[in-house]
Amino acid sequence: MTHKIQLDLAPKKTGKTKFSFIMNYDYKAAASFTKIGGKAGTPIYNYLKLKKGMNGDNFYVLPNNHFLVRYGLVRQRIAESLILLEAAGLVQLQKERGKSTRVRLVTKVYD
Repeated sequence: MTHKIQLDLAPKKTGKTKFSFIMNYDYKAAASFTKIGGKAGTPIYNYLKLKKGMNGDNFYVLPNNHFLVRYGLVRQRIAESLILLEAAGLVQLQKERGKSTRVRLVTKVYD
C-alpha cells in the first residue's frame, strides 16, 4: 500500500515583503536627517531604518568601513552628524568609554 505525501512548498506569507523597506521609507524623516546632519545624515538614516526594520527598535553600532566604502564618509563626519542629530532629538546615543557609540533611531516607523 502506498501513501502519497503532499508537500506544501509554497512560501509562507509573513506580512513582510522584500520591498517592505521601500514601502515604509519616511521621506520627510530622511530629508530632516539630511538637513540637520548634512551629507552623513541620509546614510545614517538609511542604515538605522534598515536595521530597525529587520531587528527591531534597538541601539546599533554604525560600522565605519561600511560608511567609508559605500559613501566616502570618515568617522569624524559621522560623529559630528550624530551630535547634531541627537541635539535635534532624531536619534539617541549610548556612549561608553573604550567602546563604539551605539545609536537608536527615534523617528516613528510605519509598519
